[in-house]
Amino acid sequence: MRGWRRCTSAGVLATLAATPAVAQTFDDVRAAVEAGDYAAGRTLAERIADPIERARVTVWVDYGARDYVGAALAARAGLALAPQDAWLAERAAAAALSYRDPVAAANALDALDRGLAALPESERDAWKSSADAYRRTANELAARATAGIDANLRARATVLALLGAAVLAVAWGLRRVGSAHVEQA
Repeated sequence: MRGWRRCTSAGVLATLAATPAVAQTFDDVRAAVEAGDYAAGRTLAERIADPIERARVTVWVDYGARDYVGAALAARAGLALAPQDAWLAERAAAAALSYRDPVAAANALDALDRGLAALPESERDAWKSSADAYRRTANELAARATAGIDANLRARATVLALLGAAVLAVAWGLRRVGSAHVEQA
């Protein structure tokens, strides 16, 4: 199996070397990904001429490779060019939730809301259900993050209080030792 993968990668690399710098298609990228070579797929995706299609294919490759940060970045780059693209916004939200970033997910969900508003009424329902599920997950992540911050602050306050109590105990002990020396003299 390992040798087959190397041959496939070598074949993809040969294809990369023989192809023009900007003439790739999704089929070229899909062939590389199906061969298990996400790096070559990413390289081919970057050679797609249309910037929005390039963003979409890059998101697809990165998400498939479980590079959720890369997928989110590619989706945001595509959304900068096509702010009402519901698919890019949905993938940006999914990627942000995969790497557990509630702020990035909320931003992507705002973009998804704008994208849904631009869709025909008949297409909105399918997107809306996934947007609602993502929003619930993003809200849960935000609540956990807030709870974690609160717990962290409480823990720090407790440690500082214990440290202060220890300093006071040492100071009180030193004072007693000092007064014991005075009484003996």
